[in-house]
Amino acid sequence: MWKGHLSWIFQSRLTEDPIVCDVLLIHPSRESYCLGRKAPLVAGMEAAGLSVEQYVEDEDTRLLRNRHFTAPRLKVPFVLRWYASHAEYLVNKYEAKVILTERNGWVVPTFIKYLRRSGPKVVHLAHSIPSGESTRYGYFDYDHYLIFGQSSYDYLSKIEDAFGSCAAHFAGPYFFSDWEGRPNKSRLVSEGQLRCLFLGGGPAYETSGEYLQYCSWLIDWLTENPGALLYIKVHPRGAGIPWINESVKNPRIKILPLDTSLERCAADFDLIFSGYTNAIIDVARSGTPFMLLGSGEDYFSAEKFGIFRAKSPEELVDCICRVFLDRNDYISKVMEFYDFHVHERSHPRTAVLDIITKLTTGSAPAGRRLGCR
Repeated sequence: MWKGHLSWIFQSRLTEDPIVCDVLLIHPSRESYCLGRKAPLVAGMEAAGLSVEQYVEDEDTRLLRNRHFTAPRLKVPFVLRWYASHAEYLVNKYEAKVILTERNGWVVPTFIKYLRRSGPKVVHLAHSIPSGESTRYGYFDYDHYLIFGQSSYDYLSKIEDAFGSCAAHFAGPYFFSDWEGRPNKSRLVSEGQLRCLFLGGGPAYETSGEYLQYCSWLIDWLTENPGALLYIKVHPRGAGIPWINESVKNPRIKILPLDTSLERCAADFDLIFSGYTNAIIDVARSGTPFMLLGSGEDYFSAEKFGIFRAKSPEELVDCICRVFLDRNDYISKVMEFYDFHVHERSHPRTAVLDIITKLTTGSAPAGRRLGCR
């Protein structure tokens, strides 16, 4: 309730003409904006002739300081006034044909739809595969929702207490580059040495007991296998625990440069190790065999497709051996796993751009219905 009062005290009256554009892209946070993952998408939209404006959702204190609130033109419950008045500010500040959002569970799109006069269309960009790890996926009150593929649609369709409805489309991920053809991983990257990659955990996970435990499994396995090299891709926000210290002790543990793109480097390895993260989708696209480490729920149905998962040091050794017993068969399983989650094999970003472009011309693709029927 108090946020509603603050949005009233710090509301503004927009007197200048709105900024006219084809697309308004709303970044979910300043951190997201600074990562730059949507820069290629913006460049693609501009190359297609679309005018794009970008707005960065900020922390509450900055929104108040900048007075990014306007009195809603329609009645709303006062407890929801913060979101409604911010939505009113956006639809008055920008005259857009399409508004792109990305923050899951953010209710402002509901009020944009309620307060808009004639458009714009609200389009939500998926940046991950929905799963039971978060309750925010139960909100999808958009006009259009660009999801990766069949697994996302299956999961979202089964949420019993979901809020909203929209047309779902298989497109993206927007942060994947377009590729021609399928990867060919039938041969090892290099003869004589096994090049392996480990995907580091985020800051909240890399100090956990489970994470440090399976890191120790890999360190021991590396000691027993002098023909292997282990490269570490530190999480963008991680501290490289425990790998930076271990790389000083062992020259066969190598830290990749922080700006190394997983999409570009995954194909340079023979085997990739990872905890349970959306990054395994990036890895699967490369066709490189990967295996999961640690316990926990199988949110992405990896084991359903025969993807190995080691829950002990003994299982780690066994799974590595099984990968190389019939490597081509395992690669086929990896690609089946990828196709289940991502519909667009070769042109994920172009698929996103095509839908956005059509919406700016008023040519709305039908999509698949999600929510109320």
